[in-house]
Amino acid sequence: MTLCDAGPLIALLDVDDRKHSACVAALPTLSSPLLNTWPCLAEAMYLVGQYGGHPMQEALWNLVEQGTLSLH
Repeated sequence: MTLCDAGPLIALLDVDDRKHSACVAALPTLSSPLLNTWPCLAEAMYLVGQYGGHPMQEALWNLVEQGTLSLH
């Protein structure tokens, strides 16, 4: 389990984020699942909605549904 803040979650999904490549490369090396809290997920959901709209919000929620992201 790896504690994850909103910033890296956004960078995973936003190809224009300057940390996108680093976060994508790091993901397979981390202990699964990524652990997050509801307030942090809400922040990330709001911000990805601003950057990429509903498709990016859906991609974030898919991380939860797939078990990549676990909520505490």
